[in-house]
Amino acid sequence: MIASGISVSTQNAFADDATSLNNTQKTQDSSVDLTGIVVTASPGGVAQDINDAPASISVITREELESKPYRDLADALSSIPGLTTTGGSDHKEISIRGMSSAYTLTLIDGKRTDSRETSRLSDGLGQMNAWTPPISAIERIEIVRGPMSSLYGADAMGGVINIITRKVAKEWSGEVSTDALLQENSQSGNANQGSFFLTGPIKQDLLGLQLYGQYSKRDEDDIYNGYRDSKRNNITAKLALTPTPDHDIIFAANHTEQRVTQEPGKSIDPNCATYSYFGCATPYDKKVDVDRFSLSHTGRWTLGTSETYVQQETFNVSSQDVRLKNTEFRTSLAMPLEDHLVTVGGGSRHNKLHDSFSNRVTNQYDITRKQNSLFAEDDWYLTDTFTLTAGARLDDDNRYGHHWSPRVYGVWGITPQWTLKGGVTSGFKSPDMTKVASGYASASGLGNIYGNEDLKPEKSLSQEIGILYNHNGVTGGLTLFNNKFEDKITTVACNTRCTAAPSGTNSLTYANVDKAITRGVEASLGLPLSSNITWDNSYTFTYSKQESGLYKGKPLNKLPRHQLTSTLNYQPTDELTTWARLAYRGKDSDNVGGTAQLLSPVESPSFTTFDIGANYEINQTLSLRAAIYNLANQRISYNKYGFVEDARRYWLGITAKF
Repeated sequence: MIASGISVSTQNAFADDATSLNNTQKTQDSSVDLTGIVVTASPGGVAQDINDAPASISVITREELESKPYRDLADALSSIPGLTTTGGSDHKEISIRGMSSAYTLTLIDGKRTDSRETSRLSDGLGQMNAWTPPISAIERIEIVRGPMSSLYGADAMGGVINIITRKVAKEWSGEVSTDALLQENSQSGNANQGSFFLTGPIKQDLLGLQLYGQYSKRDEDDIYNGYRDSKRNNITAKLALTPTPDHDIIFAANHTEQRVTQEPGKSIDPNCATYSYFGCATPYDKKVDVDRFSLSHTGRWTLGTSETYVQQETFNVSSQDVRLKNTEFRTSLAMPLEDHLVTVGGGSRHNKLHDSFSNRVTNQYDITRKQNSLFAEDDWYLTDTFTLTAGARLDDDNRYGHHWSPRVYGVWGITPQWTLKGGVTSGFKSPDMTKVASGYASASGLGNIYGNEDLKPEKSLSQEIGILYNHNGVTGGLTLFNNKFEDKITTVACNTRCTAAPSGTNSLTYANVDKAITRGVEASLGLPLSSNITWDNSYTFTYSKQESGLYKGKPLNKLPRHQLTSTLNYQPTDELTTWARLAYRGKDSDNVGGTAQLLSPVESPSFTTFDIGANYEINQTLSLRAAIYNLANQRISYNKYGFVEDARRYWLGITAKF
């Protein structure tokens, strides 16, 4: 199930047990139920009950991941309230509370990944899945809706998705999975993938090993603007050292490769309009290699619990002479002090970009950025049932200076069944490296777009209030949010310092000029209809409006106002589980104007899809999974909806555990 709340714990007791709760996460102890425990809402990664956490959080559990045939991150997140999938085919992106995917920070085990500087490398969420672990390696996914810049800095303006992998086990175990997606429509490409997961001790209670990897392939559609041909593979190795019971050291290394190709006459319309400087009626071929290394330490001291890591990731687009290196250090210390849990910490990030492909106007190909940060947060347990959280973060950037991100949040356990929570949080997003470099210019069909060294960060201020219920298997939640967005970066006519584009089109630059609002409602309801039937529902209403600029009065993004997901789960026997899901996507808001309207010129009408599936455990080793997606064969074409999705298709998978 998707957890929206578990129980209201006695919060002063949690202050005394903060260290022990964190300690439970270092092993895969089956006697410890971590279903309702989250770590993303705490700056020190301290474990908290989901109801007590100072944020709006949803959790996709390991049980949910195993019971449904999720192929990728976008599929797994489709039922979360407040989240909307935008785009189609393999260009899917995730919007949180009306903010585009550029404002969502993705973490793996609390560490940054897929920085928006790499968005050009990943080609959208469909390709970003190559950076994320296979489903078999994931313990749970935590989704924080709303700004979290006070904890994570830039890019967390819309929310945070934290993918938490399984821990190194004390006994050897593993699994191998393979699955295939078969299209009923011969014009759509078939897909297949395989993955493995292996973990166990090298020396008991001292050194452990974990290995996992994945291979996936999707054939190109014979549909204009459809799926491209893609091949992805990745492998990860972890060594976990426990020199004493109070210290954990983990070294992780990952290598990922992906290649995307497409041909005119297949997924490329050979007669398409040219909105790109490079044209679109030409073959496309991109290969990306990613290497990631990290070293982390968890220490349980008399004073509190510390979390420290250093990570380096390198993106290399060999076909385009683009390289990006990100290096990050972060440390924190969480200290229980009587009725307080105080967390302090800091970090440093260094980014280095070489790009001679996008910049075809000037000779500046190398850009660097340095950022340092300090943060502090206090969870004050005022009573046994009320906690007030206050925190702030200071970021200092060599490009635009310093920026403060405060937040205040309250959680009140009204009764053991009801929890009221709400607060005011701030968010910000740093300008992309290329946008703030004055000597850099990217070429497009709209003209050359020059960087502006005077850009400021985009900022937001968000208010939310929500109520949660949990009793006898019935779970529910209702949250209202209001977001004010300022200093939005947009393109404007360039001043005299810019050079006219060779094609004679106008030159552009970036400026902080726009304001916008987003507001809405998130609702969830889970009902146990009987001992073996459950019914889970989520609903999202999103409204947005640009309050200034050329497109004043238009929505901030092209999103549906209404979105509903309803899933019925039925388990007739211990071995067999079945499910049926209805997904309604309302009519998209009016066109937002600008480039987005050029690239997606239609206003998408509403549509509904139905999916069914089953999971059968043959024995303790083998399990089979099957599903039929888009059972009613709803046709979602580019001309009608502005994006392409598959028609009816069949999914088959098998997993062997040992």
